[in-house]
Amino acid sequence: MSIGCSMAEYDNIAKSHGLPTGEWVRSILEQNKYSYGKLDEPTETEMEQMRIIKGLQGEKVKLILAKEISEKLLIEKEAIVNKLETKASDSERKYDVIRKECNHLKQELNNSNTELNELRLKMSKMNIGIDTIIENNNGWRFMDANLIADVKSLKRL
Repeated sequence: MSIGCSMAEYDNIAKSHGLPTGEWVRSILEQNKYSYGKLDEPTETEMEQMRIIKGLQGEKVKLILAKEISEKLLIEKEAIVNKLETKASDSERKYDVIRKECNHLKQELNNSNTELNELRLKMSKMNIGIDTIIENNNGWRFMDANLIADVKSLKRL
């Protein structure tokens, strides 16, 4: 019963390496004398290597899953950051609008105070008290001192 090659093939292989057939066969046997207990069974070394490979494959799968989870979390966090940045930008724009409106109102108040002070100054020069002025549809007008008591009884200025 022959397995694999014929004797002539072994001779050709040995000659290609520059060895007599017996020497080539002896080197093959020497190299493999501790390799297998039975034909086609892995050695202890090979079994250990397979266990290591399986362990590494398991670690590889865990690392791939961890990487995928990390990438998903990173994408989610980036989306949250972008959303917060957008809200912050919107808030800043709204704040700027409110600040400008507030500054405008402050300016109007300052202008009104200036006008009021100018009016008080004119009234003091005319020796007229604030109680002698009422507002009508056309703006401010001066009243006769005799009418002030009547107006005060109708409405407090």
